[in-house]
Amino acid sequence: MDGNRRWARARGLPKEAGHRAGYQAFKRIVRAAQQAGIHTLIVDAFALKNWQRDEREVSALMQLFARALEEAEAEFAGEGVRFRFIGNSSYLSKPLVKTMRRLEDETRNRTGLQLVLAISYGGRDDIRRMVQCFVDKAAREGSFAVTEELVSDYLATGVDISDPDLVIRTSGEQRLSDFLPWESTDSEFIFAAKCWPDFTEDDLHGALAEYARRERRRGR
Repeated sequence: MDGNRRWARARGLPKEAGHRAGYQAFKRIVRAAQQAGIHTLIVDAFALKNWQRDEREVSALMQLFARALEEAEAEFAGEGVRFRFIGNSSYLSKPLVKTMRRLEDETRNRTGLQLVLAISYGGRDDIRRMVQCFVDKAAREGSFAVTEELVSDYLATGVDISDPDLVIRTSGEQRLSDFLPWESTDSEFIFAAKCWPDFTEDDLHGALAEYARRERRRGR
C-alpha cells in the first residue's frame, strides 16, 4: 500500500494524514475484495525496513495500527473476516502483539475473506529465520530432505496462506521491495500509478479484469 506520504506531500499535509487516508482506502478495498469473492488478501502494511524511518512517524503508525485493529474487530465482526498476521513481531510492542494474537484466535473459525496483515515483515528476514529453523531442526533431529513444500511450510505464510496469484503495487513503483520473494515467483504483477489513498474499488476491479485476461502457463 505505497504512496501515503507522497499523497500527503502533494496536498501540503503531514505524513500522518496520508497514513490515515491510507487506512480509509484499506477498509474500502477489504470490503471490495470480499465482495469480489477473493479468498485471501495479503496487505503489506509495514515493512521491516520501515523501522528506519523517522521515530515520530513510526510511533504514529504504531498508534494507528493499534487503533485500526480495535476498530476492525468491530467493523468486520459481522462479515466473516478472518485475521492473520505475518512478520517479525520481536520489533513490535507487547500490547500490539497481544491484540494481534487475540484477533487471530477469535476469528480463527470464520469462513469469509482471510485478511493477512504483514506488519514488520521482510522477505529476506523471513527466509533467514526459516534457514535458522532448519539449522536448529538438523541439530535436534539430524539430516533431513529440504523440499520446496518444506520451505513454504516454514515461512511466515505457512501451510494455509496460499501463494498470491496477483500482486498489486501502487504509487508507480515497479519492484518487489522485499515483499513475499519466495511466494510471488509465479504471481502476476500490476503496477498502479495511483498513490494508495486514491486506489478505489474500481481500480481493484480493473486489476482483476486485467488478471483474468492474462494466460497463466507457469512453464507449461
